[in-house]
Amino acid sequence: MSLDSKFAVAATAFRGGRDAPVTLPSVGYWAAASGYEVAMSDGMTRTFWLLAHRVRSFPVSVADASWATILNGMAGIGVAPIAFSELFARRA
Repeated sequence: MSLDSKFAVAATAFRGGRDAPVTLPSVGYWAAASGYEVAMSDGMTRTFWLLAHRVRSFPVSVADASWATILNGMAGIGVAPIAFSELFARRA
């Protein structure tokens, strides 16, 4: 990740914890000859940082429930997709 100039300061975005959540990366997909391809915007460096620090999962933003279901099938960890409104309603 040393080629990403923002990687060294990515941890700063997470310091606020639950009281200051970071923007969710926007994820989309499209059909390709080999199956599906996935694209992400606004959050690549934070995502690389999370992966480098071995997080098991993290929330992303998608267009709608059908996209969430398909993305979850490709890269999910066995937990059903959670709507944004429900995710943040769980704050304690």
